[in-house]
Amino acid sequence: MTPFPKSYSYLSSIDINTAEAIDKVAFELLENEAAYERASQALRRRFVRGAEFVEGIDRGGRNNAWRKI
Repeated sequence: MTPFPKSYSYLSSIDINTAEAIDKVAFELLENEAAYERASQALRRRFVRGAEFVEGIDRGGRNNAWRKI
């Protein structure tokens, strides 16, 4: 059982071979628990070490920053 049922439902309904790169990464993270844990740990380490913001790229290719709450 995935902790993100709506995301998993969406990603399962599309053709992953022709999907956008971000959809492929999201599907891999939901399907592969080890990959999900690595990504989760990387974010956790950044915030624990004092990062207030973590930067990334969203679906539209825009740079974003996620803030620790």
